[in-house]
Order: sequence, then C-alpha cells, then structure tokens
Amino acid sequence: IELSKMLRYQLYESNAQYVALLKEVEFLQNYISLMQTRITEDTRVTTEFDYDDGNLLIAPHLLINIVENAFKHGVQPTQHSHIDISLQVRNRCLTFVCRNTLKKKIMAHPDDDDCCLKPASSGLGLKHVAALLKIYYPKCHEWAHGVSEDGRYYSSVIKIWL
Repeated sequence: IELSKMLRYQLYESNAQYVALLKEVEFLQNYISLMQTRITEDTRVTTEFDYDDGNLLIAPHLLINIVENAFKHGVQPTQHSHIDISLQVRNRCLTFVCRNTLKKKIMAHPDDDDCCLKPASSGLGLKHVAALLKIYYPKCHEWAHGVSEDGRYYSSVIKIWL
C-alpha cells in the first residue's frame, strides 16, 4: 500500500513546481515505513513530524534524498544503528533534521565539500539537494551537513523560510 501511494505521488501529484507540505510528509512517511520492513531489530528509526500548516507549499522531493542516504549509509546489518528524522514548521520556518550512524567510520575533512561521502560515491543525492535549495529557496535557506568529529554519524539540518 505504501509503495502504491509513493508511486501515485511520484507520477501524478509531484509534477507541480510546489506541493503541499502534507503530501511531501506523507511521501516521506511512506518511504520510511517501506524501508523499515527491510531493516533488522538492531536498527532504531525515530521520526517526528510537527507542523502547524500542512497546506504550506514546498519543492517536491527536496528531503527524500537525505532520508534515502540515511537508510543507504546508516543501516548496519551486524551492529546497532539508528536513524533520527524530524521535521518541524513554526511561523513558516521549516526545520528538517536527519541524523544517522555510518556503516563505517569516516573522518571528516573540513576542506572537502563531500567529506560526508565514501570516496567511491558520486554524491549525486546531496548535490541534487543543494541544487534544489539554490533554485527554489535562494537566500532563504540554511543547510549544515557533514560527518561528526568522531566519524561515526552523519547529520543534515535544513532550515527554509517559506
């Protein structure tokens, strides 16, 4: 059911320049629910979606790349891992936070724009997020992301003034 809802959203509802926040959140929730069927009990996923107006408009598929990366790079089949996702909107300010463990320890390099990625990764998902933010929310967004100093966690925090 979640997969069919996701496909319907992909095909019919997300073709507009902006979509209702409520629809984008439903898409994220369906994706997370679907991914949870693939993970073991050793992985903890927490979500919190708290917004005061679901009719606010947002660029479609802006946040899914970060959530996909969290499941791709954060779920460890043999060790405890976690993914924490939250979205809050207050007074037209959206704050999205995604934090996950990393499959293997990666040391951050402050001078490297792609320090949070494995060396073999092209980082297309994060580049796509950066492009969407630049196109849809010029001068009204902040994005902090990267690997923790100990190399065990990746976090992404996006603020958008809608």
